[in-house]
Amino acid sequence: MLLADLEFASYLSYAPRGDSDEAKRSRNLTYALKADRVVGDPPLPLSTILARHLQRALDRVPFAAWLGPTVTLVPVPKSSLMQRGTLWVPQRLADAMVDAGLGGESLDLLRRIEAVRKSAFGATIADRPRADDHYRTLSVEGVLGRPGSILLVDDVITTGASLLAAASRLAEAFPGVRLRGFAFIRTLSNPADFAALESPCSGTVRLQPNGRTQREP
Repeated sequence: MLLADLEFASYLSYAPRGDSDEAKRSRNLTYALKADRVVGDPPLPLSTILARHLQRALDRVPFAAWLGPTVTLVPVPKSSLMQRGTLWVPQRLADAMVDAGLGGESLDLLRRIEAVRKSAFGATIADRPRADDHYRTLSVEGVLGRPGSILLVDDVITTGASLLAAASRLAEAFPGVRLRGFAFIRTLSNPADFAALESPCSGTVRLQPNGRTQREP
């Protein structure tokens, strides 16, 4: 059964549209993260760079208490079925966060058992997979090694459907465990809502009566 809501947080924001230099920068970073490109000097995967950047920014993010050695990080599965050797950015981000001291362990507790349409391919919100689409195509595999809290980790959050569905599956498997969601980048579809790339926030993903999810903010 789907949860009615889920607390979530994000660190950066992304403007799919907009002509400002900062909006263009946000798009470039998002595209680079989707490929986890190796950048910088010394060259490092972007997942590692962002995890370290977040660690240094803990004093100015509203979700710092969500992170730490007692938290288990669980990457959100891709929309497609996993193939050996394929890139799984949320897993890389979760591992990098543990290396940066932002989590106690990273566990691959969720698996996609049936592919769903990628959200990026939906022309409109109505074309994107709903939370129940994600829910029925996810399976919990593995054992939670310690009590405490779980933080689901994703690269980008738009409506929050995949995060809510993933949390719903984990809530069934591990009742009583505190569940929250985190994405490094939050999509701001309206250019007027975009102010800066670094825009940490915490909020809620809510399940709507029509089965869609609404992210606030």
